[in-house]
Amino acid sequence: MSMTVEQMIRVDAPAEAVFAKASDIEGSPAQQPKINRIEMLTPGPVGIGTRWNETRAMGKKEATVTLEITEFDPPRSYTVECDSAGTHYTTTISAEPAGDSSTLRATVHAKPSGFFAGLLAKMVMGMMRKEIHEDLLCIKRAAETG
Repeated sequence: MSMTVEQMIRVDAPAEAVFAKASDIEGSPAQQPKINRIEMLTPGPVGIGTRWNETRAMGKKEATVTLEITEFDPPRSYTVECDSAGTHYTTTISAEPAGDSSTLRATVHAKPSGFFAGLLAKMVMGMMRKEIHEDLLCIKRAAETG
C-alpha cells in the first residue's frame, strides 16, 4: 500500500527564486516557523547526497527525522527521502515557471512496511496535507519578499 499527498500554490516570483528559497535547507528555520532546528550532516553545497536532521513542531511535540536529497535538478526540483515509524517517505519539491510567476508543488509519497505502519502513515499523511500547505505558504512569502 502506498499513499500520496500533493499540494501546489502560485508564487509571484520567478521559478529560480522560488527554488532557491525552497532548497535553502540551512535557512529553512528562518522562513518556516514550525522547523525548530536543522543539523547539517554533510558539508558543502546542497545537492545529491546532502543529509540533515530536521526537528519540527508536530502539534505539542517535536519530531526529528534524518533527510537526504536523492535527486537535485536546479532550478526545477529536488527529491528528499527519509524513514520514519516504519514508513519510507519520498518528497519532491518543484518550482515550475508560469508566465511571470511560478507554481510551487510538493508531492509526498509514503510507502509503509506493514499493517500498523500503514495505519500510522495514513494518519500522518492526513496531518501532512495541512503542514505541506503551510510550508508552501512560507516559501511563497520568502520568495515574494526576496
